[in-house]
Amino acid sequence: ALRANVVEKVDWKSLGVTPAHVHPDGFGVNYRSQLYGIAYNRKLVPDDVGKKLTWEDCAAPKWKKKVAMDSRPRHLEILWQPKVWGREKTLAHARQLAANETIFERDRTGAMTKLALGEYAIDCGSFYSTYYEQTRSGKAEQIGFTLAEPIPVNLGDVVFIPRGAAHLNSTKLWIVWSLSEEGQRLLDEVEGNGSPLIPGTQTAKLITGKKAAWYEPQYRAKAEEILKEILEAVGLPIVR
Repeated sequence: ALRANVVEKVDWKSLGVTPAHVHPDGFGVNYRSQLYGIAYNRKLVPDDVGKKLTWEDCAAPKWKKKVAMDSRPRHLEILWQPKVWGREKTLAHARQLAANETIFERDRTGAMTKLALGEYAIDCGSFYSTYYEQTRSGKAEQIGFTLAEPIPVNLGDVVFIPRGAAHLNSTKLWIVWSLSEEGQRLLDEVEGNGSPLIPGTQTAKLITGKKAAWYEPQYRAKAEEILKEILEAVGLPIVR
């Protein structure tokens, strides 16, 4: 009810926005997309090993105390879904992360910087866009990146129109353009997180021919519950 009072209800699908980009409640659209993968320090992990890293490797004893992960591990929420890993396998993986003394980082960019400096060997569940940012800034010589399968994919960052917006139609036009092929390709070029649903984006090319795991709306609606279960399985993680 509160959302209805502060957000304009718009029929985005009738304006040509791809249905998958429309948030389930209809109040906004998912503007950015994200692919989750495994970043690694190329001095500590040779490319021939790094390019073959799997999600299971993130909890392997050989990497004990050498793995970083975001304090909000979205990739694990996606793997938790019944048609991907399922609850039991994901929670067992989380318990192994605890046994490995995995470090949970609050800052994704900061974690990538530490990875480049050799503080970690691998960073699991890192954003492809964070890695892409490093490549654009010329700081990625020490960092490799692999999209382990299944590749977790999330459509997120909801954009909406506040109720009573002064220029309603202009705002609608901008949002619709931002979700068009032109807008998403520009976003993809600049930030590396354009929609994989838009032909020609690098994210679309990266998942072509590979097994992807999309964050389904019915489970994303339960994200807080899923996260709580995962973090409870991890126990009291080391957070920096």
